[in-house]
Parts: sequence; C-alpha cells; structure tokens
Amino acid sequence: MNEENSSVLGRLGGIDVSHHQTQIDWQKVKAGGYEFVFLKATEGGTYTDPDFARRRAECHAANLPVGFYHFFRPKGPIQAQIDNFVNVVGRLQPGELRPVCDLEVAGEWKGIEARAPREGIILQDRIKMVVKWCEAVEAACGLPPLIYLSPSFANEILGNAPELARWSLWLANYAAVPTVPAPWTSWTFWQYSESGRIDGIPANDVDLNWFAGTREDLRQYQVPLLPEPPAPPPCKNETISPMQWLVNAGIVSLLFSGLCLWPGLDSVSAFAGACALAMTYCIFSSRT
Repeated sequence: MNEENSSVLGRLGGIDVSHHQTQIDWQKVKAGGYEFVFLKATEGGTYTDPDFARRRAECHAANLPVGFYHFFRPKGPIQAQIDNFVNVVGRLQPGELRPVCDLEVAGEWKGIEARAPREGIILQDRIKMVVKWCEAVEAACGLPPLIYLSPSFANEILGNAPELARWSLWLANYAAVPTVPAPWTSWTFWQYSESGRIDGIPANDVDLNWFAGTREDLRQYQVPLLPEPPAPPPCKNETISPMQWLVNAGIVSLLFSGLCLWPGLDSVSAFAGACALAMTYCIFSSRT
C-alpha cells in the first residue's frame, strides 16, 4: 500500500494491533501508507494489553491517528468492563480516534442462554450489554464508540438490533466485497484481512483495514486537535529617530537639573537617574 493507492480508492488504509505484534516500527508503517491505527487496550474486567501505554505514546510521536478497542467478554460483569476500559484509556486526547467495542467469539454469547429461558429476553440481554458499555464509555471518554463485529455476529447474536445503528460500524469481513449487516447500511471502517504483512511489522501477520473516506472525513472520528496559537502581532519599528534623541536629550537635561536639587543626591547619581528615566520614556514612546 502507499498514499497514491489510498487516494485513488477514496479510502485510507490502517492497521489494528495488540501485544501479539511483537515488534513495530511506526515510521515504516506510516511510510507504507497506513494512516491510522487501532490498539488493543483492554479485555474483560481486568486485563490490560501490556504494550498499550507505550504504543499509544509511540503513535502520537509518529503523528498517527490512534484509537483503542475493548475486547468484550459477555460473561463478565458489565460495569467492571466499563471501568477497566475507562480507567486504562481515560479521557481521549486531541487527535485520537473513537473508542471501540469489539464483539466476537459467538460461542461465549450463546452461553448467556442460561440466564433466561425465553429467546426474546436472551437477545435483549445481549443488546442491553452492548448499549450499556457504549453509552458509559461515550460519556466517560468524550466520543461515541464504534462497534466492531462480523456480519454473522450481527445477524445471529444481536439479531440486527436497530438500537445499535446509532454507533458507526467497524466491519470484520474478509471478502472482496463486504457484506454490511442490518441495522447498518454502510461501513465506516472495514477490516478486510487478518493476515497482512507490512514493512515495520516484520515478525507477525497484522489486521488490515480501510476507512471509508478522506483525511478530512477521518477528522470527524477524532477528538478535535488543539488550535494553533495565534501569531504575535508584528512589532513596530523601535528605531529611535534623530528628533527623538534631541527630545530625550532635553528630557535628560531637565531631569538632571531637577534631581540635582534632591536632598542628599550627588550629581553623578542625578545624571544616571535622568538618563535611565529618559531611555525608559524613549522605549515606551516608540511602542505606542
């Protein structure tokens, strides 16, 4: 991949990684045309990716937009999973991407059937868990999350619940043409491969993604960058004209005469004080 390929397609390329990608040279990744990164942050109620904090800082240093995902474990307490992600990630920083609720491993979700005997309530329990995590993380982190899942997960596990359409879709679908599941009508991010090999990550396969838009479009999914500080106003010409020097000389003479009359002040001190006052006047008058 390179920048030219991305611009022709009208998409931006990116990757997502975890501690499984053991060595990463971010400058080489960026030079390869990859323009955003998602890092694994947390999993379940207690796990933190050991490389998360360091790689978050490295992505900022490389000027790569970076987002973070939580691998959801449905059999664990929901509040613990919310707290785990929020405590690890904290408030999102300028330029960072939306957080992600990573929904996969369908077998774990099917195991929730023991909680309720009726299928309708089982489905609603699943949906409520996702909604609760997304709403809480949005409130804590400042941006609405993305939902990551496959078409089969949306269909079979979440029943294409319309409640989830309020969050943008990161689709996992390894096909030439992606299948977008209801309730969504389009994908925002698309993980199109789980076995990419790229410069900068020599030892491992890596997930490859597209973003459906331009760099300008991507900014809608980032925390706004801090504005550049305004340029200082141009300084006025501080050169002292000959006329100002004559005026200052007169001021020095008058001040000297006055200071000589000051009790206990010798003539040298009076002259020095007069010069200092005159120069101060000169500098301030040239700036106004």
